[in-house]
Amino acid sequence: MFIEQLQFPFALILTHRRGVGIIICKNNLELKSLILNDSGFTNIINSKINLIDSNIEYFLTEQTLFSRVIGKTAENLFAVYQKSLKIVSLTSQDIKTIIVGVGPGSFTGLRLGCAFVNGLKTGSKELNLLPVSTYLTNELLDICKFKNCEFECKQQLGEFDLDDESTGFITFFDLYFSLKKAWEEKRYYVESLSPEYGKEPGPVLKLREGNLL
Repeated sequence: MFIEQLQFPFALILTHRRGVGIIICKNNLELKSLILNDSGFTNIINSKINLIDSNIEYFLTEQTLFSRVIGKTAENLFAVYQKSLKIVSLTSQDIKTIIVGVGPGSFTGLRLGCAFVNGLKTGSKELNLLPVSTYLTNELLDICKFKNCEFECKQQLGEFDLDDESTGFITFFDLYFSLKKAWEEKRYYVESLSPEYGKEPGPVLKLREGNLL
């Protein structure tokens, strides 16, 4: 159902860790290749390009851009989104669908991501919104270990704590595997987005679960 309902071009936005991650894809042929062929994953890893923005990493194939920045989410979300669109010669009005990571992850990051995209929806009623679940750190590392890229994932995460799923930076691997998860979850469009994890801040949840802060 995912590919049938998806309208192109689309953007995927992740804010469940520190920083921002974005995918922009122009057509379904390349999307299928990226998701369904193992070679697609390897090709993206090897497609990193260096641009003028030293703090932003870009991975660019013919029709798809992966980008991530490791600063604060609130300070970078709009700027990285705009810069990513510019690289692939699109404007915000060109985007037909936005897929957004709704958790688990950083309570503040998830709220920022959802609020940002809900704002875009307010300005464009025709914009389609699609939620996707995100990966906990230990889940992500398990997948990367199977794909023989655990070391690279840890490098991109930076400092992280396996007991706190919101630590570490957004990685290319978060982006890629969340894109695959969007395909697998087969969700439907929604009118607005809200975090599905962290109805209360993380420390409150941990206290409710009987854990020490």
